[in-house]
Amino acid sequence: MRQQKPLMDCFREPSERVQRVTRKLAVID
Repeated sequence: MRQQKPLMDCFREPSERVQRVTRKLAVID
């Protein structure tokens, strides 16, 4: 379970960055 938490956090961080990038791209479009 302890190993799953960091993995989820690692996935959560990129997901947030991707969402921000997608928003910026959408604004540019």
